[in-house]
Amino acid sequence: GPAERGALWRAELTGRRVLAVLDNAADAEHVRPLLPGHSDTLVLVTSRRRLVELDGAHALSVEALGEEEATELFGRIVGERARREPEAVRETLHLCGHLPLAIRIAAARLQHRPRWTVAYLTERLRDHRRLLDGVSAAFTLSYEQLDEAERSMFRLLGLVPGRDIDTYGAAALAGIPEEEAEELLEGLLDAHMLLQLEPGRYTFHDLLREHARSIAEDDGAVMRLLAYYLHRSRAAMDRLFPHSVGQREGIPQPVTEE
Repeated sequence: GPAERGALWRAELTGRRVLAVLDNAADAEHVRPLLPGHSDTLVLVTSRRRLVELDGAHALSVEALGEEEATELFGRIVGERARREPEAVRETLHLCGHLPLAIRIAAARLQHRPRWTVAYLTERLRDHRRLLDGVSAAFTLSYEQLDEAERSMFRLLGLVPGRDIDTYGAAALAGIPEEEAEELLEGLLDAHMLLQLEPGRYTFHDLLREHARSIAEDDGAVMRLLAYYLHRSRAAMDRLFPHSVGQREGIPQPVTEE
């Protein structure tokens, strides 16, 4: 059984220096039985989700590549054409959002089309849908590992007209309590489906935003969000200009209030 196999695994590691790679773990419970006891084994776990439940683990998030790393990756695949068109390469990397998977897909297209220039590739990638077709399979795998409530929030966030959103706005968008919205947003953050560039505000990588938009369905969520923003604007106006309160009738109450 699993307990006996786990005990045998740990016994085999005793007295050895081993690098164990546990790839694409679904969650902490997926890898916990494989963690060694007291030994010199180093365990490297890869996962689409941050495994915050693993005590003592050192978490390292793989973010978008820097300019130099992205250029090196693209050039290693494409070769001489990349060195001849540095400006077009920079534009291509920008359109890829410096996302390693997107860069590899774009570079592979160029590699297998010897008559294309980097500039021609860049023009094709200006339509994000062309690049999204390549990375959507990977995004779908991450999406399918979410629970149903997180999937629903992810789809709804694709409808947001702005660049980012806070917890209260997300609660209004989904028509749920603020505490529940925050839990879902943090879950999406742990699953690397959202970014947090400053505390309390959540946003997408550009390609993930396009993916969310492609599967989003509006059940009145945008109107709930706009009603919330209207309510917040009215509250600010009431505080700043109390003498004109009577001129702001007919503004609906939001689904979720701060």
